[in-house]
Amino acid sequence: MVRGILFFVCLSASLRVYGQNTRLLILERTGSRNRITYTIGDVIILKLKGEDFEIRDEITNIDDSILFLSEFFIPVSSIKYIKTVHKRGFLSPSNGPKLMIAGGALILIDIFNQTVIQGDPYQYNKGVTITSASLIAAGGILMSLKYRKFKPGKNRRIRTFVN
Repeated sequence: MVRGILFFVCLSASLRVYGQNTRLLILERTGSRNRITYTIGDVIILKLKGEDFEIRDEITNIDDSILFLSEFFIPVSSIKYIKTVHKRGFLSPSNGPKLMIAGGALILIDIFNQTVIQGDPYQYNKGVTITSASLIAAGGILMSLKYRKFKPGKNRRIRTFVN
């Protein structure tokens, strides 16, 4: 009896979650499976056609062709571009600070190794310096690539999905 009641409660909870309206803003490239989706509550950075400023705001509602932000309502057709955050992979911007710290640590470990452990005065090592500078520069470049602009056009589109 307890198993049956527990099963019924779990089933009704899953049906309630499944039956909720799904409202999505989808950025997609035609011919590709990769999509970027925004839901209600996500923060979005966008620029409108004919404006000089970017809007950074939270999505409060998504309708058939209108995007409702906490301070604005925007027709999807008036969006010039949306800035997306690049998050995945080895070359993601979140690895930038890690590479910069690794480059700084490499030079400090070399100095510590030569002076404290070996007891010799520090001697400039060209290979360690080049490697350290390369790591710091690569980290800075990755950090600058945090945002990508998604511009609707020939093979890219922005659409809403309301279920």
